[in-house]
Amino acid sequence: MKITKQELKQIIKEETSKVLHEAAPADVEAAIARFSSPEGQMQWNMARNDFQWMADGEHIPGVSDEYYKGWRPEDFQAVINAVEGR
Repeated sequence: MKITKQELKQIIKEETSKVLHEAAPADVEAAIARFSSPEGQMQWNMARNDFQWMADGEHIPGVSDEYYKGWRPEDFQAVINAVEGR
């Protein structure tokens, strides 16, 4: 099977985009650690609804695109489950 140079560029672009736009497991673990800490409980109380909306696939301008760029709904749900003990 032969592919053109343009097709190869497109494949590389798509695969690189997938890697660059996913939350790293370390980012999710860091959020869990932060919100699970005694100091982070007040932050969690303020962020809980945002996390639930983002876990449901909602986009919150200035939050999901800045602080949680590349996170999938599953990442937000993992934080919710861990922090709330589900």
